[in-house]
Amino acid sequence: MAIDVRGYSYFIERRDDKKWVATVAEYPDLSGVSRIHNRALNELYAAVEAEVVRRYQAG
Repeated sequence: MAIDVRGYSYFIERRDDKKWVATVAEYPDLSGVSRIHNRALNELYAAVEAEVVRRYQAG
């Protein structure tokens, strides 16, 4: 399922081990994984925010 949140295209899917994996098209190397889909999204939001801040500070 693809959803547009905070200006990014997020994808969330359930793996065979029953964990949710959330990824974002703009940063394919970042993901959030959890048994609860909202936690996977929150983990992904935090990872994307940290990456944006890191890139901003790097110049």
